[in-house]
Amino acid sequence: MRRAFSLAELVVALGLGIVLSILLYQALITAIRLTARASERSKAQLEATVVWNRLVRDLQASDVSQVILVALPNPAGQGLLLPILDGITASGAREWSKNQVMLHWDRTSKELHRRLAFQPVVDPANPLPGFLVLLEAPKGPTDRLLSNCLQSFQATLTPSSLISLDLTFEVSPGRQLRLAGSIGARN
Repeated sequence: MRRAFSLAELVVALGLGIVLSILLYQALITAIRLTARASERSKAQLEATVVWNRLVRDLQASDVSQVILVALPNPAGQGLLLPILDGITASGAREWSKNQVMLHWDRTSKELHRRLAFQPVVDPANPLPGFLVLLEAPKGPTDRLLSNCLQSFQATLTPSSLISLDLTFEVSPGRQLRLAGSIGARN
C-alpha cells in the first residue's frame, strides 16, 4: 500500500519552494537592474564618443587661428564658431566658406548643440553680441542636439594653436565620464 505525504511534509516542501522562488526572484531582479545600469553607462559612453569624434572632426577641418571662443553669460555656458573648409585649390591652398559651424553648450540643460551659421556677422574682438543673435535665430534643418548629458564643457585656445577640450558627461546619477585632449587642424 502506498503511503501519502503527511500535512507537515507538504507544508515544509511548500515553504522550501516559496523560499527558493523568492531567492530566484531576487536574483532575477538584481540581474535586470545590473543589466539596465550597464546599458545606461554603455549608451552614455557611446554618446560621449560620438560627440568627441564630431568635435574632433569639426576642429581638424577648421582653421584654429580663426576659431572664435565665446564665454556666454552665466548660467548659459560656452560657444564656439568654427570656420568651414570649402575646398583645397590645385596649389594646395585652403578655401574657407563664409558659413561657420556654431557649437553651443547650455549649462542649465546640459545640452550641446551644433548648427550651421550661414554667413554670421560676429566681430572676433567682441563676439558675444553676434553669437547671441545667432542663438536667438530660429532653428533650422542643420541644427543638431549632440548631447543632453554634458555636465561641463571647456574649450580653450592654447599658445601652440591647438584647441584644448575638457568634457564631462553624466553617465548615470553620481557617475561621470571625462574626456580631455588637445586638437589641431589637419595639414
